[in-house]
Amino acid sequence: MPCGHTARQGYQAAGAARDQDVTAVVAYNDLVALGAVAALEESKLRIPDDMSVIGCDDISLDDLPGSRRLTTVSLARHELGRQAAQKPETLMAGGADTEPQYIPMELRVRHTSAPPAR
Repeated sequence: MPCGHTARQGYQAAGAARDQDVTAVVAYNDLVALGAVAALEESKLRIPDDMSVIGCDDISLDDLPGSRRLTTVSLARHELGRQAAQKPETLMAGGADTEPQYIPMELRVRHTSAPPAR
């Protein structure tokens, strides 16, 4: 479902997810996921017992007091940066942009995801 990229937008979109027959929210980024967690918990859903929430970015919030250990998809940032820097150089040298580029990812299962209860 449509959503922006901020925690506030994740918070606002969570109601639509709550009203669907779903067991998980997979968010565009960790901020959206954290906003969704806040809204879903306010509506008395238990995360992850009633609904799992997964983000994408693996931003480091673990050292903040009261922060949730969010299940997230972690990207190899160094590889993303390397490819982003290499692409303009390749194109300026007359190279083609036809091959897909892949960035290694890892699902980091933490405290906001669980098998569906139903």
